Amino acid sequence: ILTRARLKGFQLAIDDFGTGYSSLKALRQLPFSVIKIDRSFVSDMTTSADSRAIVKSIIGLAANMNMSTIAEGVETEETAELLEQMNVDALQGYLIARSMPVEAIASWRTIWVAGDGAGSAWTAPAERVAAVAPANDRAMARDVMSAVATSDAPGLSTRQTEVMQLL
Repeated sequence: ILTRARLKGFQLAIDDFGTGYSSLKALRQLPFSVIKIDRSFVSDMTTSADSRAIVKSIIGLAANMNMSTIAEGVETEETAELLEQMNVDALQGYLIARSMPVEAIASWRTIWVAGDGAGSAWTAPAERVAAVAPANDRAMARDVMSAVATSDAPGLSTRQTEVMQLL
């Protein structure tokens, strides 16, 4: 079934690679196109030589198997830069945004774009959310801002600004 899905153009990712049931045997036997590097290796790779070596090896393995890589759990610019130096294909984590339903993305984007670039979008008060969000999205926008406000990031990084421009 998975091979048929790949033949129809679907990309299949092996999640949490390096932990649990995600083994090299599964990687060899199943038609994956993407390896998602587990956050347990990514989160401490700036301080752990062992984690850095594991992440670098997984990226190399994926490249040798013509697969893409996604690093899970990216929360700092330092981690993102190190991963980019290692040629990871994509980043996933709170550095860009917390998880949210697809319906919330438009409100989330509106709130971020309304920021002044100095991080005010991280701490926007409810009144600001109400002012920038479309009327029918205000409740959802408040929920999104509530999730965003729990982040301890000080402001928009260059990377976050670039993501918002892409959206």
